[in-house]
Amino acid sequence: MIGTLLRIRYEVLQELEEGPIFKAYRVRDRVGGRELKCRIIQPPFSGEASFLDAMRNVISETRAYEHPGLEKLLEIDEHEGAPFLVSELSPGAQLQDKIRKLAPFSSHVSITTVIGVLEALTAMHDLDQAHGDIESANVFVTQDGKVKLALPGVWKAYGASNTAGGVVLPGMASYLAPEITLGEMPSPRSDIYAVGSLLFELLTGRYPFSADTPVAMAMKHSTNPVPSAKGQNPGVHAVLDEIIKKMMAKLPTDRYAHAREALHDLRILQDALRFGKPISWPIRVKGPIPEPTPVEQPVLVAPKMSAIRKEAPVKQPTPAATAPEAVEPYDGVPKFILAGAYIMVLGLIALVAMILYQNLTAPTKVRVPNLVNRNAIQAEQDLKKLGLVFRTESVVSDKTEGMIVLVEPRGDIKKIVGVAGQSKW
Repeated sequence: MIGTLLRIRYEVLQELEEGPIFKAYRVRDRVGGRELKCRIIQPPFSGEASFLDAMRNVISETRAYEHPGLEKLLEIDEHEGAPFLVSELSPGAQLQDKIRKLAPFSSHVSITTVIGVLEALTAMHDLDQAHGDIESANVFVTQDGKVKLALPGVWKAYGASNTAGGVVLPGMASYLAPEITLGEMPSPRSDIYAVGSLLFELLTGRYPFSADTPVAMAMKHSTNPVPSAKGQNPGVHAVLDEIIKKMMAKLPTDRYAHAREALHDLRILQDALRFGKPISWPIRVKGPIPEPTPVEQPVLVAPKMSAIRKEAPVKQPTPAATAPEAVEPYDGVPKFILAGAYIMVLGLIALVAMILYQNLTAPTKVRVPNLVNRNAIQAEQDLKKLGLVFRTESVVSDKTEGMIVLVEPRGDIKKIVGVAGQSKW
């Protein structure tokens, strides 16, 4: 497929992700002079006229969404009878790959990532539209932490197919709101539920519920109590744990109604954690919803502890764990402690560097052999092999001429060798 020219326009450069309905490629648009993404629609969906028509309707609807965090769907085209979806190229990697390799993430990274997801959702929720398929496979994150939501609103096309709903269920089941399982249509509140599940996954490295089949997973979302992220990861702030529980409330009316409402609480918590402010649940702040404080976006990297996704049953919270907690001290590291730690580290580095320098520049110690009663000429040759200077002066002795009588250190001369019957060399 690499090197193929689709529709005499899109040059295939690289294979990207693959799902049950689409197989994606990075392509170069020779007409527009830019790189895009082409998703080849897989059989049998490629032959379903109702599915393709529904996809065209979705593309038309998404033109009303103006947000850099939402992937722009451009058109449905066809190459040699095979239809494909053209969209803008989402930079970065799939969040599901980062979770699989690096989770659990810190509260700071998790909150910032989910804030990016919610900011993108505001453009849809403002129009009372739902993304409908919030899952880690549809979230792309760049190295500088920017978030892009893929396939907004495409869930509407799945219902136009006889089988699409069944094949996408395994990916959606871990984020599926209870009312969707009961037959209701996706809504902004069901998006909020999925974002809560995603936040739980970022913080713990596992899904909120585990099951052997997608249907069993969906049923657990409908019937089991919302698990505690703090119970899985003690580093999770109590207020953040309560925000997740509100996002994942069983009844839609108990959740945040709009992405902006969830953003309100998460931004306040983010601000409190950053500056060490006390915060309790429920969050009550007078005035308008705070805007995000400009900060450098965190990179999704592994913290000190790492975990691989486990499919073991989720530990259910005890009543004490689920009860709202009062003011909890800031669980981050104060800046003055960090500054002291940095100074200690720098001092240690300087000390190690000085020791290494002294060891590298100090003269090499050589053990001088015993030269007494040896011939001076032979001794000189042996000392040269050791890198030592051979100097002598004559002494009165009854020894044979040229024999070494004594070895004596003196002043800056490394060794003075007394040789019988010889003048000073």
